[in-house]
Amino acid sequence: MHTAKARLLSLTQELRGLPPDRGLSHADLSGIDLSGRPLACVSLTHANLDGANLAGAHLRQVDLSHASLRDACLERAHLELVDAAGACLAGAHASRSRWELADLTLADMTGIDLSHALLRSCELRSARLDGANLTLSTLARCSFRDARFCGALIDRVNATGSGLEGADFSGARRFCTCREVLVELLRREVGRDLSRARLVGAFALVEDWCYAEWARILEFEPHYREVLYELFRRYPESGFIEALERGAEPPGEGAEPGPDGTSF
Repeated sequence: MHTAKARLLSLTQELRGLPPDRGLSHADLSGIDLSGRPLACVSLTHANLDGANLAGAHLRQVDLSHASLRDACLERAHLELVDAAGACLAGAHASRSRWELADLTLADMTGIDLSHALLRSCELRSARLDGANLTLSTLARCSFRDARFCGALIDRVNATGSGLEGADFSGARRFCTCREVLVELLRREVGRDLSRARLVGAFALVEDWCYAEWARILEFEPHYREVLYELFRRYPESGFIEALERGAEPPGEGAEPGPDGTSF
């Protein structure tokens, strides 16, 4: 194991710009400390990086497909053009990390901490994010088709431009603060019913909406109100019904409540 670790450190410079097949496939690098280091054009496919420290590291064009990074530290790491398809990132600590053009197809990200993280133009088709912490993360122009968010904390997430078709939000928490999740679930609910489609369009297009405003509008639209209640009773942890009834968003974790006990 120590020989493999030493080899990896020496190859970070040697392999820069070379084809990624000159790497450390299947290597045991568990617990390795690469914090703050640049790593480029290395193949770590099927490698064991469980518990590795990659805090602040910059990985570019690294092949992590089917690698295991269980409980690894990726805090403030920058992963660019990384292939992590089929990788295991369960329990990884990746708060404030940055992912750009990364392939995370079929990745196991169960329980990962992605709070305050940025994911831009990433592929997460059929990825598993059950129990993940996505608080205050930005998921810009990513694909989450058929991904799983069961029990995930989706508090104040910005998912602008991301596709959520077929994603599973069973038991997901606090997603009433994420417009894109609400729109996706409403879109599924209304189907081809054009009269109800107005409701989806309103959520999607009105940028300055808040729950106080929606509560007032729905007083005059009881049919739409029942559609919403019928849908979000199936997601009791979303916070949607409570927010609608109070006319405010529920406080997020760590949020300071307003003078009436609510947070906007």
